[in-house]
Amino acid sequence: MKTTLLVLLFALSGTLLKAQNWNAYPPGSLGVPYVNGLMTATVTRVNTTMNSGTPMFTTSTSPDCYIAAGCLALNAGFFNSYIANSSRIQVDLDFTTGGTAGMCNSATFTIRDINSGESFTDFLDVVEISGIDGNNAALPAANIVVTPPANTNVTTVGNSKKIVGHNSSSEVVTGGPYSSTPCNVTTITVSPPANIPLKSIRIIYRPAVGTNSSNAYYSVGTRPAVQYISISNLTFTPTGGGCSVLSENLLAFGGVAADQGNTLAWTTAQNTSRGTFLLAKSLDAQIFSEMAVHVVAGEGQNEFLADDLLPAQLTYYRLSVVDEADVTTLLGMTAVDRQAAVQEIFTVYPNPAHGHVSLQTFGEGVHEMRLYDLAGQKLMQFTIDGAAQQLLELSDLPSGIYLIAAVYNGRSVTRKLFIAE
Repeated sequence: MKTTLLVLLFALSGTLLKAQNWNAYPPGSLGVPYVNGLMTATVTRVNTTMNSGTPMFTTSTSPDCYIAAGCLALNAGFFNSYIANSSRIQVDLDFTTGGTAGMCNSATFTIRDINSGESFTDFLDVVEISGIDGNNAALPAANIVVTPPANTNVTTVGNSKKIVGHNSSSEVVTGGPYSSTPCNVTTITVSPPANIPLKSIRIIYRPAVGTNSSNAYYSVGTRPAVQYISISNLTFTPTGGGCSVLSENLLAFGGVAADQGNTLAWTTAQNTSRGTFLLAKSLDAQIFSEMAVHVVAGEGQNEFLADDLLPAQLTYYRLSVVDEADVTTLLGMTAVDRQAAVQEIFTVYPNPAHGHVSLQTFGEGVHEMRLYDLAGQKLMQFTIDGAAQQLLELSDLPSGIYLIAAVYNGRSVTRKLFIAE
């Protein structure tokens, strides 16, 4: 089976960004799943007191800047409920909505204000991050990349990354001078292995479990206290290897922003193409409307193309198949972000073409150019160096629709090329 076309389209969607946000999170909701797009989030607590109406979505940044607008704020008081090694707030993020094995994307988010020590009390924030892939295997700690601010310590504990809010891995606060950075921002990226989806992420927020009395809240006893942290929206970016969320009957599914709308492409297992494909689109990955599209099949292959001529800036797509018994099966989902394709790498003129086209490239460096037919067969491959114009002779090609692609500085862009009689 030829999969060149789909490999191309996945490479072209390399700038695709998908976001899951907190903007409808019910204030104070604990233990109740919050569903947004492909993410289900559940916040629970153990031996803590939740303060200030949290967990909650915030729309403004606090004067002390530890609550950030557009984030999920958490404020826990442990006080007399504190039990060493068990007191915590736990945020579980699951990406298997719709019965998939997960999202085959790395997830990036930030946490604000993982710190320790203030003038009136000693405390120490500790956050642990772990993940599970679509094969139900724990992600290695190396797949969890933490970019900490100054005076924040990151260590590996088994398959987790532990972030401690001062410049030591010790979980005992010894008193001032305080080494924490107030209102700091820590960036975390969690990535599954290539070709395996990301099933879930767990964020544990807890106080230090040391016993030093300077952990105490207002120096009362030895029980620690903990203040706010805020978790940002999650942004998903494709991982290497052409990853996607697929059913066992869908071998590939992707999309790209073209000059005139978005182009969707997919490859199915042999027995799946006997049914009727249904494409639906959505602005929020929750409410979908069915699309009336013309599906183009690659010759002799289970490879298919369809166009959305009226896309939004960010459009989610859902692909299903209806079999001969009139049973509908969800195959997979993808999304196309047209904003990510705004930067121009090359232009094609005229289009439709009559015998030849002129390619204009932009920017310094080498542009890798390729021409494909709709069956995924590569017809030409050449390079253009720097910002230049080159004439491409097409008189030997029959009339029809082709795809011309450029790879430049790690980005890939494709355009439809119409060759007229």
